[in-house]
Amino acid sequence: MFIKMSDISFNYDSVSALSLINIDINKGESVALVGPNGSGKSTLLKVINGICFPSQGEYWFDGLQVTEKALKNQDYLKLFHKRIGFVFQNSDAQLFCATAFEEIAFGPRQIGLSPDEVNERVFDCLNLLQIEQLKHREPYHLSEGEKKKLAIAAVLALNPDVLTLDEPMNNLDVKTRNFLKDLLIKLRDAGKTIICATHEVSQIQDVFSKVISISEDHHIS
Repeated sequence: MFIKMSDISFNYDSVSALSLINIDINKGESVALVGPNGSGKSTLLKVINGICFPSQGEYWFDGLQVTEKALKNQDYLKLFHKRIGFVFQNSDAQLFCATAFEEIAFGPRQIGLSPDEVNERVFDCLNLLQIEQLKHREPYHLSEGEKKKLAIAAVLALNPDVLTLDEPMNNLDVKTRNFLKDLLIKLRDAGKTIICATHEVSQIQDVFSKVISISEDHHIS
């Protein structure tokens, strides 16, 4: 099993956010996480990405258990974050470089790619997201749709096996939503594992092979 979670629970102080979550996701599967606000969808994505760690249960990724101790190993940490990419709900929380080009180049540089390889990754992602014209623009001045495309491009520049997205369609116009839906289908068909927290299943229902519903009491329903 590519991603396996067994009896995962997570609390913010004394407040439950996830309760006894059991999930199996195969490589190449496309999964929608649905549920009301506050059900724990975003928290579950953070656990999958090693941003927070469960108070109970086990999380296994490609045969290795993901723990806070394991991710203190810098080699494993770098490999883990190369293989699993996270597109935040709020793009402003993700974008921090001076230009769109630098934003996309940041990850490939961190994993030690050569300048030529970095440039190739950047231009491939600019082209894939159709934002070549933005490469010298400051992320701060971009529209919401442009920021979202840039955030996705920056994640895809690492060529992750797993792409996780938190409410990617929020606050976007219809044209951008349709573009991102088509992009997710292309990535799915290319063999990427996609995990997406969303209220917009009607908008992107053709993308997903599995839907996981999380209830108000933080269980899988």
